[in-house]
Amino acid sequence: MKPRARANGPPRRRAPREPFDRNGERAESFAAGTRFAKETLWHVRVAFAAPVEGPLLLGDGCYLGRALEGMDVLRAGKAGRLTLASAVLDAESDPLFAAARVWESVTEYDVTRHRRRLGDEDALKADVAAELERCGWPRLPPDAIEVLAVRRGPRSGLLGRLRLVSPTAQTGPLLIGRTAHKGGGLFAGS
Repeated sequence: MKPRARANGPPRRRAPREPFDRNGERAESFAAGTRFAKETLWHVRVAFAAPVEGPLLLGDGCYLGRALEGMDVLRAGKAGRLTLASAVLDAESDPLFAAARVWESVTEYDVTRHRRRLGDEDALKADVAAELERCGWPRLPPDAIEVLAVRRGPRSGLLGRLRLVSPTAQTGPLLIGRTAHKGGGLFAGS
């Protein structure tokens, strides 16, 4: 999204409202019975131009951990009501979060843009390289992206499992590709 210039102050950014597909619901339909006013609930995706460390501050300045405090139910549309429980995560040793030089597919990677002029493996490598650059990883040499498996999916989509070897340790989580928001393209450090 390109910011719109304002005469007084920083540019504004437009956040599109849900539902994002025909079967979706607006965020405010989940506000009943919570401490949140329906007007304050929005689904957004945040992408930073450069890597950012530290706590994530949301709308009213609540620390993310505190914002989720006391939340024990997730209303998940057709999936129904899911019970949530807190868990301890050691980001220094968890393979999804800890810094590692070698990252391997946990779930299949689905290309965002199939470069049909290339062979399947080369198209997969090129797409992964572009996705890694988009999310701020250092540029990997071509031999640092190893295709472990490749297959054609529905409608000639290209899917695969990969191993990435970075010259320096990178922290996770790493979710990339067309289905990243659905759990696809998840990598774990090894």
